[in-house]
Amino acid sequence: MRMTTAMLSLDRLLEGQMKAAAEAGFDVVMVSADGPKRPALVEREGCPHVAVAMERGLSPVHDLISLIRLVGVLRRHRPDIVHTHTPKAGLLGMMASRLCRVPVRLHTYGGLRLETMAGWKRHLMLATERTTARCATRTLSNSHSLSLRLEELKICHARVVGAGSTNGVAPHFFEPPFRNEAARLEFINSLGLKATDEVILFLGRLVRDKGIEELTEAFAQLRAKHQEAVLLLVGNYEQDLDPLSPRVLEHIRNHPRVHTLPWSEQVHELLGVATVLAHPTHREGLPNVVLQAAAAGLPIVCSDIPANLEIVHHHAPDSAQAEVFRVQHQEELAAALDTVLSNLPAARQRARQLRESIRRRFGRAAIQGQLIDLYRQELATASGSRVPEPS
Repeated sequence: MRMTTAMLSLDRLLEGQMKAAAEAGFDVVMVSADGPKRPALVEREGCPHVAVAMERGLSPVHDLISLIRLVGVLRRHRPDIVHTHTPKAGLLGMMASRLCRVPVRLHTYGGLRLETMAGWKRHLMLATERTTARCATRTLSNSHSLSLRLEELKICHARVVGAGSTNGVAPHFFEPPFRNEAARLEFINSLGLKATDEVILFLGRLVRDKGIEELTEAFAQLRAKHQEAVLLLVGNYEQDLDPLSPRVLEHIRNHPRVHTLPWSEQVHELLGVATVLAHPTHREGLPNVVLQAAAAGLPIVCSDIPANLEIVHHHAPDSAQAEVFRVQHQEELAAALDTVLSNLPAARQRARQLRESIRRRFGRAAIQGQLIDLYRQELATASGSRVPEPS
């Protein structure tokens, strides 16, 4: 049983994993809140879906209701394995699984929200993360740096599957996104951009802890030198959870060279028209968007959080294959973007080198295969559990 808080995580974050497990002989059930993509998700993965509403934020009454419903789902399906992702599904899913004595209880950490919290909220989040870990029979992490941080915070000792990442990189990201130049120009025009624009692309939630405030300030500083630069922000606001300041919101809405789009499934195409990916996040597990940009051969400017460095430095910290700046340092972010835009041939050469490294380390088929091997190993050590044979 694979469980996430929102259906979006099953659909995007875990794409193909449920199908791969089913093809390997497992009977797979997906659990998350309901969503409009449910029929397409069920058809693509070839697995049934059970809808259980879960609130992302603090909501004791709703959480208790969700926990009771999850216990009911587990008693009906009697799974041998429950594997959860995202904080709330992890907490409630692991608690319900322990109550129902599920033999194998796995939770994957993809980041730590508490890193950007303070006071009682941080202490509460730390307690919930520790509770999740105690209810699991094994914890996993999508990066080595996050595993170290989990240990430092005395949350758990988490294992990394393969080289890391939650789901590897889909094969199509290594291929050109457009049939020809005409198709590329048509897509550029559909975004309201020009072929001569130098597109600085951000992909992700438009919130403070993704570095949006520094990015907009750095862009304003950069414009004096790079008149053709455009900042393209693709993602959704979360003003109720991690709000941007009114000043930054006004800047985004009124600047003629800042364009915003709601989250789009056309990530590959967006990477194909960008000049550089900007990823100034404050905290994260191994970031999928950086992996995807690297697979596409796009120059990258990213903050120096450990998870970013795992991708762009690998084992050669003195020869980074991207421009790296100190997290939350706006001036350094502007300088890094200037370095890329001022010498694109050199930036693209380094991006090609990184692309080949990503292909070797983070291929999706390899990551999914290693996860299925882990399922079999965990089942083999859990008494009374049936281990599906490889098909």
